[in-house]
Amino acid sequence: MSVLPGIAPDRGGQDWKKDRDVLQCLRSQLGGWWGLTKRNTWKDAERRVARDLGGRRIPVTGIDRHGADVLTGLFAVQVKIRKCFPVYIWDWLEGIVGDATTTGRVGILILKKPRQRDADGLVVMRYADFVDLHGDIEVTKQ
Repeated sequence: MSVLPGIAPDRGGQDWKKDRDVLQCLRSQLGGWWGLTKRNTWKDAERRVARDLGGRRIPVTGIDRHGADVLTGLFAVQVKIRKCFPVYIWDWLEGIVGDATTTGRVGILILKKPRQRDADGLVVMRYADFVDLHGDIEVTKQ
């Protein structure tokens, strides 16, 4: 019996690429050195978000790991780059976006844990839709 979901040790290695991908995803979910991305990858993503939203990128100081990567007049934004996210989130979002688009609406996904307050749930939407709604936000000087 496999100790890792989605990995069958008795297959004789026939789906080794799939197993490697599952392991890589599990490792990135657990954190650690294997979940890190190249420095330029996340810096470039932060710069693009700052440009798209009319904000400014906040350089990493090493002091505040939970602070904003980008500030706009309205938003404090953290940009996260990961090799994998749960596939079902993409499926759910794709479904509601497809359905909403046919009626001229913007699809959003609300994620919540059982017994979690509604106000603490997460709103997930496509970045392109977010920029269309909120892009080029004027930056306030701080």
